[in-house]
Amino acid sequence: MTLYEGLKKHEATALFLLRTEILGLNAWLASVGVPGILPCCTCGAGAQTVCHILLSCPDHEESRIQLLIQTGAESVKGLLSTPRGAKATARWFIQRGLLRQFDIAREIEEEDTTHYSPLQDLDSWIEITRQ
Repeated sequence: MTLYEGLKKHEATALFLLRTEILGLNAWLASVGVPGILPCCTCGAGAQTVCHILLSCPDHEESRIQLLIQTGAESVKGLLSTPRGAKATARWFIQRGLLRQFDIAREIEEEDTTHYSPLQDLDSWIEITRQ
């Protein structure tokens, strides 16, 4: 099983960004010179990096403990380099809203579509409109 197998496109993209650390967290944004961005985390306890959020950010302590229990991982490597850890971690970052560029994908995923119906096939629609 590969790290990306079974992930939706946005989840696979999030995982790739987490593994490269080239993503919209403050430390990276500040390092590339985004105006008005400081590297510090919103918790005030360090730079906002993947490692900080996954191992020590007090803002995410409770949910992080659940992530670590769910994955059986004890390190960033365990979270991002094993199929079980990688999938759970990518989904965790998206669900927690930590990667803002995935907010719309998360909203779509959480949307209740039970009342939706499939689109009518075009040939049927043309035939109905001709009558």
